[in-house]
Amino acid sequence: MNFIEAMKAIYHDNKIRMSIWDKTDYLFLENELIVDNEGEFYEFDFRDYFADDWEICKERPLSSYTFSKLHTFEEAVKALKNGKTIGRKSRRERLFNRYSVGSSSNPDFKIHDVLANDWIILENEED
Repeated sequence: MNFIEAMKAIYHDNKIRMSIWDKTDYLFLENELIVDNEGEFYEFDFRDYFADDWEICKERPLSSYTFSKLHTFEEAVKALKNGKTIGRKSRRERLFNRYSVGSSSNPDFKIHDVLANDWIILENEED
């Protein structure tokens, strides 16, 4: 699809990416801003505007994963450091699965995330 079609798709709560991107990379709408899968503001350039290989991400729904209970932020961060994928049950659009000390792409948790007790730790990521 072209850029205009991609913007319409993202406006209707779809995640999008260009076909040449890694399958884990995508853009979505958050708080009226277009951000990437790391939650960073995405700046479009002229190549994006003229591309016709935009596509809607076929994402696995959170409900297809297994998690046994809800966790605190502290428990979730420990699991993230151990290589697990975590997410907030109330924020299904974002799962976090990368962590490296000093990396600028680490998750940017907000105070409401730190205080939340609805964190999930995915147990069957390979399924």
